[in-house]
Amino acid sequence: KEEVVVWIEMTPTQRTYYKAVLEKRIDLLLQKSYGKTAPAIRNLCMELRKVCNHPLCCDGIEDNIKARRAEAGSEPYSQVDLLTVTSGKMVLLDKLLPKLRADGKKVLIFSQFKLQLNVLEDYLVLRGYPLERLDGDTKSADRQQAIDRFNNPD
Repeated sequence: KEEVVVWIEMTPTQRTYYKAVLEKRIDLLLQKSYGKTAPAIRNLCMELRKVCNHPLCCDGIEDNIKARRAEAGSEPYSQVDLLTVTSGKMVLLDKLLPKLRADGKKVLIFSQFKLQLNVLEDYLVLRGYPLERLDGDTKSADRQQAIDRFNNPD
C-alpha cells in the first residue's frame, strides 16, 4: 500500500460556494459563547467540508451552477465536466486515473460522505471505469463478492 497526501486547491466554483456558505452563517463564528450554537457550528463545518469535497454534495448547488452558466451565456457543462471542473479533487482524479489505468494499477478511493461516493460513482460510470462500491448499505455477502472481484488479478 502506498499512501500519498496531496494538497489540492479549490476550484473557483468551490471557492464561491465555500465563501457563500461561510458568509451565510458567519454570525455563529463571531458569537462569544459557543455553547448554545455548537450544533449549528457543527452543521456549518459539515457543509464546508462537503463543498471542499465537491460542491454537488450540497443541496441546490447543481441547479445554481447550471443557472449561473446560463445567465452568463456560457454553454452548459456536459455531465462529465459538471463532475470534474467544479471540484479540485475531481480535476486531479480526472488526470490521475487514466495514467494509473494505463499502468495497470487498481485504485481505492475512500470518503466519509456517501454523497461524495455518489459523485464518484457517476463520474466513473461516465468515464467507463469499472468500479466496486462499498458503503454502509452494502450487504455483507455483496461486500465480500465485491472485495473478491477487486482482488482478482484479472
